[in-house]
Amino acid sequence: MPLNHRQERFCRFFVHYGTAATAAREAGYARPSAHKTGWRLLRVPGIRARIREIQSEIAEHRDLAERTAIGKLQVVYERALEDHQFHAAARAADLQLRIQCRHGERAPAARSRIQSPTRDQAGAAAGRCERRRPNSHAGSRTSALPGPGNPPLRPAG
Repeated sequence: MPLNHRQERFCRFFVHYGTAATAAREAGYARPSAHKTGWRLLRVPGIRARIREIQSEIAEHRDLAERTAIGKLQVVYERALEDHQFHAAARAADLQLRIQCRHGERAPAARSRIQSPTRDQAGAAAGRCERRRPNSHAGSRTSALPGPGNPPLRPAG
């Protein structure tokens, strides 16, 4: 059975807010009974199915956007290595890894098209640095960047 306009709005707001009462209020149901109405609507199989569909659509769109971003970062990474711009290559590799790890492992099909840097390449390019120890001078403002008065960052190891 197709959902009416208010039920469709409830589904979309439920996916957005994550609470039935808020979704019911935003969809236009009576405020005093929004909690009970939201609970009742979540028991309807058609509404639960529509919520799953919306969540699936959002996940597919997010996955496509992530794969596109990873592909673009791969191009940046390769060009940066060719131009000996190791900081840019490290940044691109770091962003790739953050995107890939944000939602866990990717499906093999998504990984097969994108050639990720090896751990040695990423580590060498990134030069994983440990954080600088705070300066012993009380109340002084220091920068974490190397420069006058700040020793260079040392690779972790």
